[in-house]
Amino acid sequence: MVLGLIYFKIMFLISSFFLDYRKTMTLEEILNINIKPGWKKGTKITFPEKGNEQPNVIPADLVFVKDEKPHNTFTRDDNDLVVTRRITLAEALIGYTVHVTIVDGRNLIIPINNVIHPDYEEIVPKEGMPISKGPTKKGDLRIKFNVKFHRCTTFGIFIVNNFLRFEKMMKNLGI
Repeated sequence: MVLGLIYFKIMFLISSFFLDYRKTMTLEEILNINIKPGWKKGTKITFPEKGNEQPNVIPADLVFVKDEKPHNTFTRDDNDLVVTRRITLAEALIGYTVHVTIVDGRNLIIPINNVIHPDYEEIVPKEGMPISKGPTKKGDLRIKFNVKFHRCTTFGIFIVNNFLRFEKMMKNLGI
């Protein structure tokens, strides 16, 4: 995953440059690739006619294809960054604060005041990957939750179900 501006100098050998039909010469050439923030996996960088040469044949294009390495914290979904936090059932019910260091090094503190259910996702606008075609635009940071359930007694399940019903009723009443 490209997390910022990266600049590559690639040195390679052009296999042969034909001086005439009998003599060849090996050349070294340095090509610069300026990886722009937001480029996605599969982006192609083409250097026209920089491939291998043969007599009476136009040299092929040299094409590099951008790939991404997995990140320890984030996954990429188009221009969005996705992070998953494992939380306890108590944190899911009473509130949780997400602390995350995003790719540019800033620390974000995001309080979650809603009841976190298995499909809940908190979206923090404009904290995702840069959009390569709009240098000032960014995708979103999406926070997903994996709620850790402990073995519950019947009474515990009863309490959780009633709490969730109460929460839904309060939301329906606009309270």
